[in-house]
Amino acid sequence: ARASAGATAALEARVLQELSRAAKPFARRERNRPFAGVVVAQSGDRSAMVLVKSAQVQPKYGNVLTHKKKYMCHDEHNLATVGDEVRIQQCRPHSKRKHWRIHSWVRREPAGVWAEVYPAYSLSAVELRRVRQAFEESR
Repeated sequence: ARASAGATAALEARVLQELSRAAKPFARRERNRPFAGVVVAQSGDRSAMVLVKSAQVQPKYGNVLTHKKKYMCHDEHNLATVGDEVRIQQCRPHSKRKHWRIHSWVRREPAGVWAEVYPAYSLSAVELRRVRQAFEESR
């Protein structure tokens, strides 16, 4: 026997209500969270060095402790240029030291070569005009 449409709708509503009541807030993501950093060097094919800075307040005296670390990151399409602000995330090992990848871009550093290949990708009109002027002057 087939249940009526009203009965199945009531059952779905009750299940959704139970699920929403049992839902817990997400815990803070400790493992494999993305870090924000700046590309400081392009080191080889499909690789970039990303500098990640963090600051921590010392509990007893209140001094600010700064930490800096460089990560060798995988850049699949060679889009990273020096000065780009990126988010990196841990991934499978690509080599002995490279087990991070560029997850996304926070801000692009306008560069002549990059702007020639990808002219309108995440650049404002003012930045695009400035890059085109610099590119024309360099010719």
